[in-house]
Amino acid sequence: MWTDEGAGRWLLDLLALLPAMNAGVRDLGRRRLVRALDPNDVERDGAEWWDRYARAHQGPTGDGNYYRSHLLSYALAIVKGMADEETTRRLAEYCLLFFDVADRPECCELLEEQLVRTFDPQPAGSLGRLWARSVVEAAWRLWVPLEARSRQRSGEGPWPQQGDD
Repeated sequence: MWTDEGAGRWLLDLLALLPAMNAGVRDLGRRRLVRALDPNDVERDGAEWWDRYARAHQGPTGDGNYYRSHLLSYALAIVKGMADEETTRRLAEYCLLFFDVADRPECCELLEEQLVRTFDPQPAGSLGRLWARSVVEAAWRLWVPLEARSRQRSGEGPWPQQGDD
């Protein structure tokens, strides 16, 4: 499932810091994490935050449910051990799409709102920016080799699959 085990686990840990991913669950043991990733178990406050983030990211038509449903479905399959390479590639792809926002202060400040509990980072949004960069880096490390393999399998790659003559 993972092309880079460290990047995959790091990506799930980063996503678990957002409201819809932890759904109020503090103990992130495997059983609790599976429940926490259930899209039917999202707190109202978490859903409201996702709506605010989607609007900051996409404008007035941004839909937080679209973000949550896509991330949760792929992340949940991974956590449950039911993911294939395509599932992992899609999670990475959506992370790249939704969180490449390190240069967008309004998005970073919203991210930071969910990340920080005990201190106020200075300048405002700096921790959100760090989180966004980390997510994009981990997602990129997963997406590139999976996308390359997918293209090679379909004959679109510039060279044959490994093992072909």
